[in-house]
Amino acid sequence: MAKIKEIRNRIKSVRATHKITSTMEMVATGRMKRALNRMLEARPFLRGFTEVMARLVSSGDLPDHPLLAERADIRREAVVVLSSNRGLCGAFNTNLYRRCMEELRRIRSAGHPTEIHVLGKKVAGLLRFQGEEVATAAPLPDRPVFADAVALARALTARFAAAEEDRVDRVTLVCARYESALRQPAVTLAVLPVRPAAPAGLARGAGDAAIYSPARAEIFASLLPVYVESVLFQALLETTASEQVARRNAMKNATENAEDMIKTLTRNLNKVRQAQITRELAEIVGGSQGLR
Repeated sequence: MAKIKEIRNRIKSVRATHKITSTMEMVATGRMKRALNRMLEARPFLRGFTEVMARLVSSGDLPDHPLLAERADIRREAVVVLSSNRGLCGAFNTNLYRRCMEELRRIRSAGHPTEIHVLGKKVAGLLRFQGEEVATAAPLPDRPVFADAVALARALTARFAAAEEDRVDRVTLVCARYESALRQPAVTLAVLPVRPAAPAGLARGAGDAAIYSPARAEIFASLLPVYVESVLFQALLETTASEQVARRNAMKNATENAEDMIKTLTRNLNKVRQAQITRELAEIVGGSQGLR
């Protein structure tokens, strides 16, 4: 009898968990759709912006802009990590943490000091637990706007262009990239110095045929800070969308596992009840035969 009660209590507990995970799955699905729409709508803009910047770079004769400075003597590198503020999203934060540690090991193996900046509570907590010093940490916006990317870009570019004793010579971003509903890998992006990726087949001097007004150098200098802000904004959108997709998948798997567990426990309960009934019938039959 105690075993039947125990199984019933477990079924009750799993059903309560099932209600929670199914509700969280529905919430994550709604947030996921909105985040994916914003992220997919922003991708063509950054793709076109990158092509424009790459064409300007390929034209040559550009001004010596501070954000383009490739420094031979690297004194300090900054690693910026984007993660989530909450858990229950599978291996999403763990993958970002591992990618961050790989990047830190790569930089440190070259003998360069590092500093870490984190947007998102989870990876910040993991880094501190492992004894890493986090220079700055802040929550990741649930619904990033361009102003968030502007604030981050200005802080990073100010450090990149600062005096030598306070300067960082390279800035690397660790974030998530949405590829499909089942794959949101952690990736690294070189943010500073700026190196726009040239489109396939674009040779040096390919932008010379274009007519610029005002001058090409002036356009490039004004667009460069906006390009950094756009890259960071897309990274924020990709990370938040990937987080919601990962959470939805995790809650969907948890809900399905709870359903399977309820079915298994129900079968076990029926077997135990049948065995108990069979035993009681056997005792009744045996008792009646003993009275004859």
